Amino acid sequence: MIKTILKLILLIYFINSAACSKKVQSGFKDDIGNIVSITHPVKRIISLAPNISEIMFFLNKGNLLKGVTKLCNYPRSVRKINKAGGMLNPDMEKIIKLRPDLVLISYEGNNLRIYKSLKTLKIPVYTVKINSITTLFSSLERLSKFLKSGKSIENKITAYKKRLLNLKNTLTGKRLFFHIGGIRRVYSFGKNTLVDEITELTGAINTASTGQSRFPVFNKETLSGIKPDYIILLEGHTGETKTRIKRFWKSINKKAILIDVNPDTILRPGPRIIEEFENLRRKLCGK
Repeated sequence: MIKTILKLILLIYFINSAACSKKVQSGFKDDIGNIVSITHPVKRIISLAPNISEIMFFLNKGNLLKGVTKLCNYPRSVRKINKAGGMLNPDMEKIIKLRPDLVLISYEGNNLRIYKSLKTLKIPVYTVKINSITTLFSSLERLSKFLKSGKSIENKITAYKKRLLNLKNTLTGKRLFFHIGGIRRVYSFGKNTLVDEITELTGAINTASTGQSRFPVFNKETLSGIKPDYIILLEGHTGETKTRIKRFWKSINKKAILIDVNPDTILRPGPRIIEEFENLRRKLCGK
């Protein structure tokens, strides 16, 4: 009788184990071609870049985020999620305590040391790389498929593609300059960047896209030669006040119109960049 009961208990145990076991998805490639093998369904994800956190909410998967960086601030609900350090200096001890099934990192925002550390800890890593219009949508589609977001998200991504195409030639001939940083060293978006590509799509001229540098650096002398019609202020986290920056530009180009935007919408490669260019169209063209 006892042996029969033991056999029954073992049978129930193995049935339950089989039912609770997760299927392993192997051979799935991330944005840079690395193989990501992971169990599904994924329930605990850490994002190590603000744009990735935004993408997770765009894909209706924000509920899976159990850890984000200190810079992650959109949408508002992300601020309640555990902080796992910064982009360049994540808190590995905190990451381990959060027991992630998967960590999402940015190809350009994070670094190789972080990737290697996570792999050493045997934590699955998925790299997101967005540096063009093509990679913006391929990245959204790939991550959506990986996380099994469903048909509604496919339709959402398709709708965003249409919104981007509706921007085509709506700013034709307008000369733009995207101001990143303070006034001693001014950065901007050059060739082979997402911002430059969208600017070109709208028909506008990116006045910083003159050389081969992706993120060219300017000073007062070099800025005086580019003559933009509109200066998009993305001063960010330099400590410079907008008043000082505006005064700086007035000393260079009195005719240029300075436009304030939320820096995060353009500095972070993700879906919100399309919304910000729609806002720019309204500000520059009134429609």
